[in-house]
Amino acid sequence: MSTRWRLVAGLIVVALAVAAGTVDSVVSSPAPVLIGSWGGHPCAQVTIAHPVTLPNQGRGRYKGAPYPATIDAAGRINLLLTRHFSAVSSGITLSDDNATINVYATALPRRLRVEVAKLAPEGSVSYHRCANTLSSLSAVQHELNAQGTGLGREGIDVAGYGPTITSNCEEIDVVRLTGAQLALLRRDLGANKICVHGITAQQVAVPI
Repeated sequence: MSTRWRLVAGLIVVALAVAAGTVDSVVSSPAPVLIGSWGGHPCAQVTIAHPVTLPNQGRGRYKGAPYPATIDAAGRINLLLTRHFSAVSSGITLSDDNATINVYATALPRRLRVEVAKLAPEGSVSYHRCANTLSSLSAVQHELNAQGTGLGREGIDVAGYGPTITSNCEEIDVVRLTGAQLALLRRDLGANKICVHGITAQQVAVPI
């Protein structure tokens, strides 16, 4: 082979090697990590509470907590919703000062409001309309429990999860979340039922 053709052949080999290296680097590049939150459909407040004056200091087991009457009522209302209105109930919360009982539901039939009014101090209830029931979010949690090892095999490092009433979704923390993992979780668990948070390894809570 002439010197000229050896030079051309050498250039072709070098070009192929460079091209192969370029393809390999694209394939082996790690997927971008997502940091932030996706999902969540806050409930819409439909009525505002107007609590009347109530004794605001609890004794005994309440240890001075304000509005003990609403604390008691909230427990009874939660039981009522769980037993008789689970098909629409999205849960309940108490305001920071315990004066207001927030009732969350996908629908607010008259019977529900009548039964709640029988248990709550006058003017103490605020209603919120939500997209998901608490039982449907519990079903998502059961699915996460069942898929635990499977998610790990998919490379999805779930650091924690649980339903949040005020966000009306199943909160899921994922370490080094990628776009493909987010799409998979939303597809398998329901995009309107989950709130996915991409976090770093340093943000994972350390048990005390």
